[in-house]
Amino acid sequence: MKFSIGDKVRFVNENMNGIVSAIIDSNNLGVTVDDFEIPVLVNQVVKIAFEDYLKTEAKITPVEVRIADKGFDENMYASFVQINEQQLELYFVNHTKFRVFVNYFTLHNAQITSRFFQTIEPYDYKSIDKLELAKFTSWESFNFQVITQPDVIVTSPVVKQLQIPANKFFKHLRATPILNKQGYLFIINGGLNEADIKKISNFEMSTESRQEVISDFKAPLQIIDLHIDKLHNNYTQLTKQETFAVQIKYFEKNLEDGLAAGMKKITFIHGVGNLKLKNEILKLLKNNEHVKEIKDAPTHEFGYGATDVTFQS
Repeated sequence: MKFSIGDKVRFVNENMNGIVSAIIDSNNLGVTVDDFEIPVLVNQVVKIAFEDYLKTEAKITPVEVRIADKGFDENMYASFVQINEQQLELYFVNHTKFRVFVNYFTLHNAQITSRFFQTIEPYDYKSIDKLELAKFTSWESFNFQVITQPDVIVTSPVVKQLQIPANKFFKHLRATPILNKQGYLFIINGGLNEADIKKISNFEMSTESRQEVISDFKAPLQIIDLHIDKLHNNYTQLTKQETFAVQIKYFEKNLEDGLAAGMKKITFIHGVGNLKLKNEILKLLKNNEHVKEIKDAPTHEFGYGATDVTFQS
């Protein structure tokens, strides 16, 4: 059986589905399951229909559409929606309260091809391109220049380029705001696109927090909650890897700030989960020469998901 990138497959000996994200050689494939690509033998998987894949394995995080001026999900998205086994349709979703002007073009071998050049109303979307899934490996880069409120004020455009490897692309299956369809979803005006995955660890403070740091350094709180819903407005759009990166970066920042401020102790609330976050935190703490003591925080206050850190005097 011949496989192509983007094929939906079911494992022969396991109750598990995935998407082909790499052709390693004639006998081996890379299959993305949840957030991980794993190598498998060709004879260990069989193709399934896209509809069957969605019914059985795709864990789609529903996106609750709220008013953007409340500060939730005020973003612009590129959503690649699968039409059938062979085609994807690319939508630009304007989930903001502003009219935007979108210039979308592709770039291949230094050749620019204009694809879409129109305004999109607030809380609206438009189809801007169609793509052949079988040609995934030869897709051009997707380029966006977006001007907010073009008829009201002059602003610098949002500029974003998407050039996404298969093992990253197929991890982004999400419900798409407004469009209400499942698609491979990428934020245009934020740092969640694949070109910025390495930057995800640079936790973005709010403007107010950044100004406070510049004007007057302040020690962090004595209790730091690392649950992702406390750290990121759009946490439902993050993959497991992106969530983990944000949590670790925020932990490291508060640890460093606590040391710089001369604090004696910080409690980090990390939850229980699969222990991945806790284990990584313990590893970082054990390698920090300024840490004097690490112990579980009192269960009557924090349950089993928190760690007390005491610093050297």
